[in-house]
Amino acid sequence: MDRYLFKAFHNDMRATPQERLAGMIENFDQNLTWPSNGTAFTNILDAYGTATMQSDYICIVGWCCLLVASFVEVIMAPGAGLPMSQATTIAATSLLFVGVILPAFPNYVSDLGFDEVFPFCAPEFNR
Repeated sequence: MDRYLFKAFHNDMRATPQERLAGMIENFDQNLTWPSNGTAFTNILDAYGTATMQSDYICIVGWCCLLVASFVEVIMAPGAGLPMSQATTIAATSLLFVGVILPAFPNYVSDLGFDEVFPFCAPEFNR
């Protein structure tokens, strides 16, 4: 079970958003395929992939901080362990918060490039 979990996590981190979306489309209908030359959403999916990869790494560091916080309180002296554990927990929760909201930061609308996708109606969107 653990081996499968780590393998799935590793494969999910290595797959690009386009590959994941193509897999979902293929699971939905075998006759549908993702275009090989990309789509208008390729830039958006690249930005999303970068943001989620950074988010995953920040969350891993946050979870490691929580693990350190739990060991610090047990290992250190009774008077010094609690403040160190509290400081590490504050750092961990801050990292986890940033990791969770990080995929929402990129400007996906500007990455779409309305001028290229919709050359005739894009000026209407800018009003």
